[in-house]
Amino acid sequence: MASDGCIGNMFRLLRDVWPKDGAAISPVTVEIYSRVLADIPDDLLQAATVQVLAAATFWPKPAELRKAAIGLRWPDELTGAEAWGRVHAYILKWPAGGRFVGDHHVDPPALPERIQRAVNAVGGLAYLRTSENAVADRARFCDVYDVLVRRATEHAQMLPEVRAVVERLQAPASAQLEAGG
Repeated sequence: MASDGCIGNMFRLLRDVWPKDGAAISPVTVEIYSRVLADIPDDLLQAATVQVLAAATFWPKPAELRKAAIGLRWPDELTGAEAWGRVHAYILKWPAGGRFVGDHHVDPPALPERIQRAVNAVGGLAYLRTSENAVADRARFCDVYDVLVRRATEHAQMLPEVRAVVERLQAPASAQLEAGG
């Protein structure tokens, strides 16, 4: 997690690039950046700082540094259209949900969790295999998948202390849903 030394190095780099802005940094500002970036590992924060320096024209806000770090952690996130392409290829390869090799049945491999959630949200693999409106299915799947990606990104960018409060507040509602209430 972001050490004081790493935060100090980050501020030295930022001050070297933007000396006028760096002169106005107070100890409270350093404390806020430290708190907001505390859960990011040192090596990831260093990489995110350099990435932001390469793209920014103004002193970066803590949110920009967090966003860059999360982006570096998940650089190859699929788009909805790419994920749909994988679903389509999966359906073509496993049209009946499995196959026989000789006398024994081979089950298809599991889809990645997020793709499976999007497939389930639009009706499941059985529905998609028999659907007569692939264009509408693709559009619905892409919308759902992109929402799931956005939620996962927002969740990852959420500070751990905020996430703990949100999860605590959501726990009673989740328990009621599971109990059928």
